[in-house]
Amino acid sequence: MSKNRRLRFATFVVGLCCLSSLYAQNQNPTATTQSVLEGQHVISMVPWAEGSHDLLAVVDERTVTVGKETGPIRVLTIYRKDGRGLVKIFAVETLDSFAAAFPLNETGGRLFVAWTAGSAYHFAVYTSAAGNVKQALEGSSRGMPEFVINQSEYESILITKKVFVNGEWRRTDESTTDVYSWDGARYEAQRDVPWKDRLTVAAKAH
Repeated sequence: MSKNRRLRFATFVVGLCCLSSLYAQNQNPTATTQSVLEGQHVISMVPWAEGSHDLLAVVDERTVTVGKETGPIRVLTIYRKDGRGLVKIFAVETLDSFAAAFPLNETGGRLFVAWTAGSAYHFAVYTSAAGNVKQALEGSSRGMPEFVINQSEYESILITKKVFVNGEWRRTDESTTDVYSWDGARYEAQRDVPWKDRLTVAAKAH
């Protein structure tokens, strides 16, 4: 990422923290709310540089009541920066607990988001094109995936199936791995690769 772009992003995030000056907008220009931070329990804010668009992924926790039951939900919201502030372009809710969120490349890459529930990780990868966000991959596992970047700066996501050994879930020589490799438009899958061969398979992708 260039020095000017990093500086622009730093200014963007610092400015977001000034609650009195920022507003989040829905796609309907007449529907505006106060800053995404005001009155919310923000868990994570992740700048996401996607092509010519400066995006921001915000995870917050909210309390909801359904019938007589009250409990927390987590919301992932993605905003696009424009001259007027922040425009909401995507949102998804979950009962899972937040684990991690990060871009898979410095610019023009995908956004990886992971949640936890029980003993499993649930994760998704999002892409953005022309300012629109969509889900490109969804999965779950008992451990966090591994990531391999090839010479074309495309990633492979390695999801290993753990084996129950002596009361614990572990990666062993008996484990297999699903390898998802980005080809520039979508993820191609190679499933049930022997665990010991997973890095070799990922390195040969594209």
